[in-house]
Amino acid sequence: LQLDTQNFVKSSLIEATQTETASNIRHLICDALSEIAGSLFNEEVNGERRGVSAWPELLPIVFQFYTSGSPMLIESSLKIMNSLFTYAATDFLKSQDELHKIFSDSLNHENDSIKLEALEAFDSLITILEPKECKFFNDLVSPVIKTTMYLLERDPDLSLIHI
Repeated sequence: LQLDTQNFVKSSLIEATQTETASNIRHLICDALSEIAGSLFNEEVNGERRGVSAWPELLPIVFQFYTSGSPMLIESSLKIMNSLFTYAATDFLKSQDELHKIFSDSLNHENDSIKLEALEAFDSLITILEPKECKFFNDLVSPVIKTTMYLLERDPDLSLIHI
């Protein structure tokens, strides 16, 4: 895609994520945003993977979504992180203190959808990291278990199989 088209698609997806109120549609938008970002991150230029330099403003925007205080944007940020960890885990780890706080806070959030997205994102990150990198998040194991049990008690039919 030409640069102008890429920029239009990027800004449209960010705006749609911020404004869409129907959660099922917003989830699809987050998925599309993540897939496009992943594709851009994996794109090679002169034999080198572009990584987050292909969309440098995206990670700060995802963190801004989380800090907005809006449950809708918090959930969206976790959903996007969940997908982007596959492509940019090392870039996210540059902000590991912030990530730790995000997981700690969202696992204890009052909103069950945010708790579920936090579980899924945490699982995605831990699955990708090297064991030595996981140690930083060891103290979150107990909240992860408590949150999992809480969500299963609230909805026994909840599918947590992939977590």
